[in-house]
Amino acid sequence: MKKKIVYLAHPVSKDVSGNLKKLEGIYRQLSLENEVIPFIPYYATLMSLQDSEPAEREIGFSHNEAIFRRGLVDEVWLYGDFISRGMEIEIGWANELGIDVVSKSDGTILW
Repeated sequence: MKKKIVYLAHPVSKDVSGNLKKLEGIYRQLSLENEVIPFIPYYATLMSLQDSEPAEREIGFSHNEAIFRRGLVDEVWLYGDFISRGMEIEIGWANELGIDVVSKSDGTILW
C-alpha cells in the first residue's frame, strides 16, 4: 500500500520552541500509527534559521513552496489552536495545486 505524504501545518512563530515540541508529538503519533508519512520540512529550517528574522523566514517559505510545487505533498493536515499567517500561505499553495487540506483540530476548521 502506498502511504500518503502528509504535510503537517501548525502555527510556529509565537512560541517556536513550544510549537516545535507539539509538532514532535504529532509526528511521533502519526509515525507510530504507520498510516501516513508525516512531513515537516520547515522543522529543519527552524533548527537552522531564525523565524524572527524576516529574510530568513522568507528563505524557509521559499523552500516549502518549492516542495509543494514539486508535487511532494499528497495532503496538508492542519493542527493547532488557530490558523497562522504562515498556514494561510500553505493553504493557498495547496488550493492552487489541488492538494487536499484537512483540519485536524478545532482551531483549524476551515469554512
